[in-house]
Amino acid sequence: MESRHSIHHVLLLVLCGLSALCQCSATGVEANQTAVLLVNASEASARKIPDTLFGIFFEEINHAGAGGLWAELVNNRGFEAGGPNVPSNIDPWSIIGDESKVIVSTDRSSCFDRNKIAVQVQVLCDHTGANICPDGGVGIYNPGFWGMNIEQGKSYKLVLYVRSQESINVSVALTGSNGSQKLAAANIVAADVSSWTKVEILLEATGTDPNSRLELRSSKKGVIWFDQVSLMPTDTYKGHGFRKDLFGMLKDLKPAFIRFPGGCFVEGDWLRNAFRWKETIGQWEERPGHFGDVWNYWTDDGLGHFEFLQLAEDLDSLPVWVFNNGVSHHDQVDTTSILPFVQEILDGLEFARGDPTSTWGSIRAKMGHPEPFDLRYVAIGNEDCGKTKYRGNYLKFYTAIKDKYPDIKIISNCDGSTRPLDHPADLYDFHIYSSASSVFSNARHFDSAPRRGPKAFVSEYAVTGNDAGKGSLLAALGEAGFLIGVEKNSEAIEMASYAPLFVNDNDRRWNPDAIVFTSSQMYGTPSYWMQHFFKESNGATLLSSSLQANPSNSLIASAITWRNSLENNDYLRIKVVNFGTTAVIIKISLTGLGQNSLETLFGAVMTELTSNNVMDENSFKEPNKCLLHVGFIWVEFQRRSFDDFDAGNFDGVSSFSLLHSSIMKRLESVNTVISSIWWVFGFYWIVMGGQELLQDSPRLYWLSVVFLAFDVFFMIFCIAMGFVVFFAFFCFFPFIATVAYAMRLGDGASENDIKTLPKYRYRQLNTSGNLVKMKTGEDHSISQLDSSDFVPELALQPDDSECCICLYKYVDGAELCVLPCNHHFHNGCISKWLRINATCPLCKFNILRGDTLV
Repeated sequence: MESRHSIHHVLLLVLCGLSALCQCSATGVEANQTAVLLVNASEASARKIPDTLFGIFFEEINHAGAGGLWAELVNNRGFEAGGPNVPSNIDPWSIIGDESKVIVSTDRSSCFDRNKIAVQVQVLCDHTGANICPDGGVGIYNPGFWGMNIEQGKSYKLVLYVRSQESINVSVALTGSNGSQKLAAANIVAADVSSWTKVEILLEATGTDPNSRLELRSSKKGVIWFDQVSLMPTDTYKGHGFRKDLFGMLKDLKPAFIRFPGGCFVEGDWLRNAFRWKETIGQWEERPGHFGDVWNYWTDDGLGHFEFLQLAEDLDSLPVWVFNNGVSHHDQVDTTSILPFVQEILDGLEFARGDPTSTWGSIRAKMGHPEPFDLRYVAIGNEDCGKTKYRGNYLKFYTAIKDKYPDIKIISNCDGSTRPLDHPADLYDFHIYSSASSVFSNARHFDSAPRRGPKAFVSEYAVTGNDAGKGSLLAALGEAGFLIGVEKNSEAIEMASYAPLFVNDNDRRWNPDAIVFTSSQMYGTPSYWMQHFFKESNGATLLSSSLQANPSNSLIASAITWRNSLENNDYLRIKVVNFGTTAVIIKISLTGLGQNSLETLFGAVMTELTSNNVMDENSFKEPNKCLLHVGFIWVEFQRRSFDDFDAGNFDGVSSFSLLHSSIMKRLESVNTVISSIWWVFGFYWIVMGGQELLQDSPRLYWLSVVFLAFDVFFMIFCIAMGFVVFFAFFCFFPFIATVAYAMRLGDGASENDIKTLPKYRYRQLNTSGNLVKMKTGEDHSISQLDSSDFVPELALQPDDSECCICLYKYVDGAELCVLPCNHHFHNGCISKWLRINATCPLCKFNILRGDTLV
């Protein structure tokens, strides 16, 4: 588009599969269909994409927070998971020792009013006497969330509360899964702990085990009470409690917003188990926790309202708070009684946005964040539009919030994409879970959606069912096509996010998910990597684009330009999804670029999301089975006027053909050239863009450094070898010169010699009956029909219709040149070749001497 800035790079993003469903491979696939993507880059046809279009949605499901993003290692740290009554179940805490040595029970003696359960450990044995304790003592241990990931050299902060009427000597240890290997240890020795006493210990790990456990043991007879036992790694993100590796995967997506904390988690199966924000703030020891009865597990709510707001800030994302509106899956609050719920939400907004001297803002300030959070969006309920009390309750919340915070945008649960809403709203929620083909076809769902009034918030989208498995490439293809539709309809859509985000592989409540993890491992599903194709779209410029000759509507594409803030360069990004059954040659016709808006390009970067089969899934064994593959393709730009574009004359107009069936062979043929370009380009990339690249994608950064270092060493090697060759050449120059003169190795052909060679037009089909025929196989004899009324044509078999110089497939009407040895090439390619060397590139037949030099 016309701009003061130049477009420095063209980025082509391709999503395709490799089976009967969608063939789009770099090698071995014959493309038998062609489509043309027309891209108009002029300012007149472009429009800005919302800054908030693509984000993420976090729900406490699949142990996404407890035992996942929230780095707490102790499961059921307050012993509250068994309920408020005693005796209660303390699972997954387990007993070390038999009933003759130790008895473990619960009571309501905790010093914390909102979580009264504490655990009592009665040690019956001693280090002397008749009942001697086993080596190491007896007690309790916690295995965490299917194992604690303890790593050598790292530190872990243990906090617990302890009470006893006698002096205590408690051994604290991090051990292997069976307790035999000790990874870290310390002793709690105290003479007076008659009142609840807080103990803090920093444990340094001397070994590594992803299935570790925390043990509390004693060999001294007596009764000891424990409560609120927490173990956190000290290297969480900024010390905010987020597991670094999982946080990094979210950060890599560059989400514009984060919707939290649910989902159905917000509603609850019953209101008594709904997420209530006031129960999740303040000191972690004082949070009562609650049972998430939709997904059936306990959460200590260490990841609470404050932490979600902090997470959004750390991600540089806008928080989108979803709150309960008095409606659950099975019970509802009547609108006449909803005002206490409304006041609770107003208090929550004051907590997030209020002055640090305000009632709830002061609590936020005490928690370490005096500055208000940037909360601009709230959603009243989740999937509640069909509930009888929803509209009445909604209007109460809407009026109260707009009265006090008129700038906050309010999201309704009711779909406004097909008919107008019957109540006021700034946005409306839209969810889609379906098969891959259905999700792909819904790319056009918003084509006729209103452009005025409330905008759409596609807060939950995913391919589910048999197409999805645990996260298939097929699912990612359907979702990518849908998101291109979202991008092209961003006049009517303000936000979109995938769901669910996380799954602990040991507790799959929902399939598929974007990120799979255990205590020590993680990988992204194809749906996660698919979202990387859209992470630069927020705030970008959408260009006008359309597909011509789209086979069976199986293709969908979009084009954007965006600015790299670090380099201050503009980029053109084209995304294409092939959801069809065959490979397709795509010609991209680009117009509307000013004379100075496109710098000289040697090539473009192409990124593919692909695999051997559309049902392929990533796994811990093969985390990169379906991954983004980056390569280079050659680009030739020719400028033409708008008249050509408007007239539909796009043959060769600023175009380049993406021939998937020969990309790899072309890359091999230009390997030396790319290596040279990469050395210069890679050095510039790492030096000028390294900081942002290191922050956004450290693995890609270090991979680039490794490749650059290899090329540096290779260049040094080549220089050294050059000196060796130079001296050898100098010594043997007379002999080499004599042989070269005798054999005339370097003779090039003249223009007249080249003009005398026969020229033909390539045709795939015999439409005129006047074709020059070529036999296939080893005998490539050519017979030419003698006529002056038409241009001779050449019919070739598909497997023999490729130029062996440029490695491009012939297209109908291409001008070919045939040498006397019966080998054929593009006329332009062989002409350039023969000017330098008058021999056939394949058989070394010399057209000047009429013989073959072996």
